[in-house]
Amino acid sequence: MIIFLHILLYEYQNKVIQSRAGRVIRQNDVIISTVRPNLKAFAYIDFTIKDTIVSTGFAVLSPKDMILTKYLYYLFYTELLLNHISQVVRGTSYPAMNIDDMEKFIFPLPPLAEQERIVAKIEEIKETIDEIE
Repeated sequence: MIIFLHILLYEYQNKVIQSRAGRVIRQNDVIISTVRPNLKAFAYIDFTIKDTIVSTGFAVLSPKDMILTKYLYYLFYTELLLNHISQVVRGTSYPAMNIDDMEKFIFPLPPLAEQERIVAKIEEIKETIDEIE
């Protein structure tokens, strides 16, 4: 069964480092650029990091137990979420979206076992593409 859920999964923290605001990131977070998101500046943090922040130009997503981080990461490359992003982006010379806009994103959420299969298949395809290139 597919569940539709609002993307209320992110939690971000503001931390001041050298007088600049930023958001703390941890292993297994997904970071999404809120500035020019149409350029697909998304990253999955798969390494251990300590006391690392990103600028306030990024949303930090820390998925809960019901969703695999890599599944969430790969969702941002789907037409569904790219369409959501294009609908909430404001501005032309400096297009951006607010982190609060992300709460409006609705996406399919299959059971964890199915998410694992989807992620495995995507990574298998990516590996094949990398070998070809």
